[in-house]
Amino acid sequence: MIRFFKRKTELEFLQVKYNKLLRQAMETGRVNRSEGDRILAEANVLLQRIEELEDAEMRSSD
Repeated sequence: MIRFFKRKTELEFLQVKYNKLLRQAMETGRVNRSEGDRILAEANVLLQRIEELEDAEMRSSD
């Protein structure tokens, strides 16, 4: 279904940001390994938050 005016949930927003950071880490890591590792660490923090939200969502649906 088309979602014209529906805002993204926090989970959807974090998933988009996580994917952007992974891409950026891969591209940056080719040139500057330490900077790529720093960006990857940021992405891992977001991944933990995403997993927390998914767990909370699953518990609330039970």
